[in-house]
Amino acid sequence: MSVAVVDPSMSAIPARWVVFEPLGHEHEHLVRRAELAASLGARWRHRGATPSPEAFAHGLWAGVLAQYVVRSRTDGEPLGLACAYGADLQSGTCLVAFARFVPGEPSPAFVEAMVRFVDHLFASWPFRKLCAEVIAPNLSSFATVLEHVAVEEGRWRAQVRVDGTHEDVVLLALWRERWEDVRQSLLPDGASA
Repeated sequence: MSVAVVDPSMSAIPARWVVFEPLGHEHEHLVRRAELAASLGARWRHRGATPSPEAFAHGLWAGVLAQYVVRSRTDGEPLGLACAYGADLQSGTCLVAFARFVPGEPSPAFVEAMVRFVDHLFASWPFRKLCAEVIAPNLSSFATVLEHVAVEEGRWRAQVRVDGTHEDVVLLALWRERWEDVRQSLLPDGASA
């Protein structure tokens, strides 16, 4: 993946270790490459399918409220994607999704990105609850954040096929009141509000 020079002062969301860059047409190749890679492809948006470049570009924006490429503040390296979609302002709910471009243990920088993005959503819109649909094996990637704030509200048993087996999709909810109580404790050392 290419390293881009990003002006941190242009970031829509303030953060210490990451820069949020609004997703644009110039990012389509980067995101397509990451989403179709073996490490992320079967676990993310297209579940292993390879849509045409045109269909992929269109799908990037279907129902999206806010979407950012998350980059390292130090070297501009793309770390992942943060997305809010399916917003229902009448009910005060929205779906969120995070994808790390390089799998592995959660990095403090990406944990900060998740916290800052959720902060941004609660500060910008009158959401009372953010929801996520997470394939069960992906839960461990976000355990340090989820165990403190998210509530399992449902589970679709054996809903998706990943790596030859059927996996559950877990429906998680993050309530605004709970978030306000614990958000500061989730930030990595040195990333205070």
